[in-house]
Amino acid sequence: DTMSEIAVDSFLIVEKGYDTVWDSSMFNHAWLAFREGLQLLEKQMKEKGVVTRLIVEATKDNIDNLISLNGFVVRHLDDIKGNFGIFDNRAYMVYIFNKGREVSYQTLWSNSKVLVDKQQELFNNLWEIATPLALRRKELEQEEKPHYQKILKDYKEILDEIDLIIKQCRKELLIFSSMITLHVILDGNNFLD
Repeated sequence: DTMSEIAVDSFLIVEKGYDTVWDSSMFNHAWLAFREGLQLLEKQMKEKGVVTRLIVEATKDNIDNLISLNGFVVRHLDDIKGNFGIFDNRAYMVYIFNKGREVSYQTLWSNSKVLVDKQQELFNNLWEIATPLALRRKELEQEEKPHYQKILKDYKEILDEIDLIIKQCRKELLIFSSMITLHVILDGNNFLD
């Protein structure tokens, strides 16, 4: 109860933004224990105009729950271990989970400028490499269809499909193409970006 009060009180003082990273334990804990609180938080944040950014591992099991979070801007990152939140770049909070437990019994809240700045820098770096939830949802849909084939005839459809594939690529992209098609890809899709 005390931890819930700390979290609620922290959200009440947020004026600009809340950035948070949740591993699967934290997401499951928040979804099971604080679902009503999350809905209230969404409402309060919307009324105050606060931007809430969440980085979480989106899986087939939790994608629908993540999509239902209307007040959050959500991005996906594989294999997250741990969690933390930053309030207005001035306060830091982390829930501590003991090994094998799905409920947190400890939390750390700090307004140490050095700690907050380091964690904000970490969050910003993770945010840049994380995948937007809409793209992650398409990736999960594609995983369910391992022998996916699609015939595209319209030029615009082809460019849109290429753009989607480029955005979903995480490590390496190998393209076999005619020079004419490759030229179109490079010119029209901010491919190098």
